[in-house]
Amino acid sequence: MPKSWLEFSSVKFFEYKVTYGKREMDEDRKKAIVEFQMPSCQKKMQSFLGAALFLKSFVPNYSGVAAELNKMTHKDFDWRHETWKYDYEADFNKMKTALSEPVANHFPDYNLDWVLRVDASDKAVGVVLYQEWPDQFGMVHEPIEFASRKFSSIASRCIRFCGNYWWLNAYVLKSQAYIPRVQYEVEKAMGFKIFLDIDMTNSFHQFPLTEPSSQRLAIQSPWGRVEPVFLPEGVSPASGHLQWTMMQMFGDFDEWSIVIFKIVLLLAHD
Repeated sequence: MPKSWLEFSSVKFFEYKVTYGKREMDEDRKKAIVEFQMPSCQKKMQSFLGAALFLKSFVPNYSGVAAELNKMTHKDFDWRHETWKYDYEADFNKMKTALSEPVANHFPDYNLDWVLRVDASDKAVGVVLYQEWPDQFGMVHEPIEFASRKFSSIASRCIRFCGNYWWLNAYVLKSQAYIPRVQYEVEKAMGFKIFLDIDMTNSFHQFPLTEPSSQRLAIQSPWGRVEPVFLPEGVSPASGHLQWTMMQMFGDFDEWSIVIFKIVLLLAHD
């Protein structure tokens, strides 16, 4: 078996270096990233970001770093450096540095607790899922996965209120609301030829709270105590309440609409 490797402590597998307890970026891929020159056209930038996207799980806040570089993949982007009002080359080098110094992803231990940390900027939101365990020097934090997402132009102008309500949700009476499954609901679209997709971006924030509820859902922020005026996303019944309300709104159009929380697909024959 000339292509088989037996009893090695590490192995290269689909561009990953796999060792005991973790997976890392392969050294050959790191070298290729470091040697990549600043793209001079749309296709080269698409090629670079396509390779980088495959490795985003190793890069904290990948979407924030790539936010401005993605603009260079647009057809109307002007590649003449003298017209640039933003230092795209600095962001390119920042991305190269992040990719050449990746953080290993550890395999999860299902006997340990899970910790999810979230941070956001004006461009993107990033999360890291990790586990921690004690050793002789203190607590060891082992990241399992990084994820991030660039804000849309609408989301970047909005503040989404979502506190840590796990302690409250343990005592909240859950409503028996219908929670849709997309694969079942989408079957209603069979036979229709025309579709209208509506995404109600800020729909969670349309349910006003009474003053007592607002006080109970208050959180302590870096800017002081914040009492939400509308129902926050982190409260357990929020999704069910939203689905129930949306189904009530579109109940008369049930035969030619698909309602999945804040997204509505309207169906028509002509």
